[in-house]
Amino acid sequence: MLITPTYRTSYLLSPLASRDSNLPTSPAWAQPPQGQHPDQYIAANPSIPANTAFFLPTRQTFANLFEAMTQPAQGTRSITTPLKTGDIAPNFTLNNQDNQPVQLYKELKKGRPVVLFFYPKDKSRYCTRQAQEFERAYPTLKTACSVFGVSGDSEQSHREFIAANGLHYPLLSDPGDQVRNRFGAQDFGGLLPGRVTFVIQPDARIQMVYSSQTGISDHIQKTLQALGLQGNPFAQASGGAAKPA
Repeated sequence: MLITPTYRTSYLLSPLASRDSNLPTSPAWAQPPQGQHPDQYIAANPSIPANTAFFLPTRQTFANLFEAMTQPAQGTRSITTPLKTGDIAPNFTLNNQDNQPVQLYKELKKGRPVVLFFYPKDKSRYCTRQAQEFERAYPTLKTACSVFGVSGDSEQSHREFIAANGLHYPLLSDPGDQVRNRFGAQDFGGLLPGRVTFVIQPDARIQMVYSSQTGISDHIQKTLQALGLQGNPFAQASGGAAKPA
């Protein structure tokens, strides 16, 4: 979370400003009128040193900070509050590893639940382990639901990942993590892509959400339990006992 500094603190970020003992300390300086540009504010306050040769770096720092705090960053995407059990899953369309579009609501119209597990990255250690465990449980899962893994990797990366691990379920490419963000499947305040599994019923209502970066086996175990299927026989071998939701 970015904590916005006060304007006086922003001004003092310049080492040159700290040398001047005449900087104003009034409340007006600490919080200038909302929306007023720094140049306008500085010009309207003669008590602020006006020696541009000496204080230009300070003023520029102040202006840059003001712009960064008031203007949205280009290319950013909104990250929603994490979806929870009982919420309606948003519809989306993403390409699978074969560049074929997959639409969530179209899959749900088949009358079967959809298991959607978001994972950080192809070929990483924990993600490989998770993919392999879902593959081991897939013969059981496929009798009751559709399974899709989702990450921001490309379709080609997914093809390589599937081939390397012998996966029989599709992986969806989510460029820019747009769908991940809509589901709120992030970790550490949106700083990292989370490892989150959703079980979605045919009416698009979310039946189960489980989030854990390291409880790999728990993702499969809780998915099987939510679907009323037998426990994951590989949980003990791969490590990680089931934890409370």
